[in-house]
Amino acid sequence: MQQESGKVNLNTASREEIGRIKGVGRDCAGRIIAERERRGGFKDIAEVESLELAPQTIRHLKERGTV
Repeated sequence: MQQESGKVNLNTASREEIGRIKGVGRDCAGRIIAERERRGGFKDIAEVESLELAPQTIRHLKERGTV
């Protein structure tokens, strides 16, 4: 789900919505959703750093994502 700020809420967005973030894609979005479900949601956007993704992907998630 995209918020008014234009950021994608990683706790509520679908795989397709997360996958539209530059550098993420559908497969990576699936991994993000799996981790979201495992954790019961993200509490802080900085938690994406623990996802073992490429540095540029983490940067894009922090720029375009919110929780």
